[in-house]
Amino acid sequence: MEEEREVSIGKLFQVMFHKKVTLLAITLGVGLAGTIGINYGYNKVKGKYVVEYTYNNNNNNNNFHYVDGSSEKFEAAIAEDYVKEVGEKLKVDVTKMLDKEHIDMTSNIVMDGDKVKSSKYILTFRANYFKDKKTAEKFANEIARYPLYKNSKIQEESNYKVYINNAKDSVFYENELALLR
Repeated sequence: MEEEREVSIGKLFQVMFHKKVTLLAITLGVGLAGTIGINYGYNKVKGKYVVEYTYNNNNNNNNFHYVDGSSEKFEAAIAEDYVKEVGEKLKVDVTKMLDKEHIDMTSNIVMDGDKVKSSKYILTFRANYFKDKKTAEKFANEIARYPLYKNSKIQEESNYKVYINNAKDSVFYENELALLR
């Protein structure tokens, strides 16, 4: 015949008290393993940021025109020089991102005849290059501001007063227009 052994709550606490070091070690071990698993087991490499944005394009074509009249596709925003400059500004190492081509920009432009009906630009980059979401957000904003950056660079490099004075002195109308562009 089987004997039923009853265990009282007092007996249970007595055993736990005598084995407190073992229980504490097991609790700390499980907690430490869980923390390490979450911090290093969570694979940020698979995480991606996808940012969609649009520009108001008054030129009604798929090129943006800068202040000097030149046009450029928005994919130039992920050009190596500019991405490295943004990375340095935000203290993010983007060299591996560029080397492994873990940054991409695509455009979705809907045309209505010769005019642009809508344009959307999609920037995709891997999450593991950024320490937190805020830094990645700042990075995406800086990349999206590429046209403003380029316009300011063109204005810094150009001396419009010289062009205006040269245009006034120009003999031919075509040359005057070219200088004012």
